[in-house]
Amino acid sequence: MKKLNLISMMLLFVTALSVMSCVNNDNNSDNLISKADQKAYQQRISGTYSGKTRLYSFDANSNKFVKQDSTVNVAWTLNADSTMSITNVPVKFFANYITTSNNNELVNLKAALAAAPNQNIKAYYCIPSTNYVSSTSINYVVTALRFSLTYNGAAHVITILTNANYVGGWNVTQRFAYVLAVTAGLYIDSTYYSSNMTTTAIEMDSK
Repeated sequence: MKKLNLISMMLLFVTALSVMSCVNNDNNSDNLISKADQKAYQQRISGTYSGKTRLYSFDANSNKFVKQDSTVNVAWTLNADSTMSITNVPVKFFANYITTSNNNELVNLKAALAAAPNQNIKAYYCIPSTNYVSSTSINYVVTALRFSLTYNGAAHVITILTNANYVGGWNVTQRFAYVLAVTAGLYIDSTYYSSNMTTTAIEMDSK
């Protein structure tokens, strides 16, 4: 699997697909995926994997992702219910990519993230259509990262939405798992900050 500085090779070949439409809505389009098939694919790729985790920033001038840090021995579990559990994630990295716009909620979150220890987080993934499945791989989109963070005397649920134009995958023969999440938005509890999360990425692979 290529590293993220060659991320253009990982762009999805069907960008018009809606990530939210992961199951067949009973029309006759050839590339829609049935609930039964999606469940079978998710069951097939389920398991616990471990390997390197790499963190990237995005350089708009060169239109490339630039590696900022990497860690080893991070484990993640792909679950059959379209969720993913990831251990020991250095969430403080995300503080560098929050623009506060003088908003107190964002200022507080940025400070809390900067001081936060590594977290166990929950992620969500989706196999949007049969176009994501071949004889050699099962590909999927990570749709969100979510974790709890307590600061200023209260617990908050932080949800980082991710860009649907990037894909992770599972290799059929090698049972090799690859996870890619590129940031695309931010929720603090139920409040959405669509433009206050600049682009960064987290990449994991089990090789």
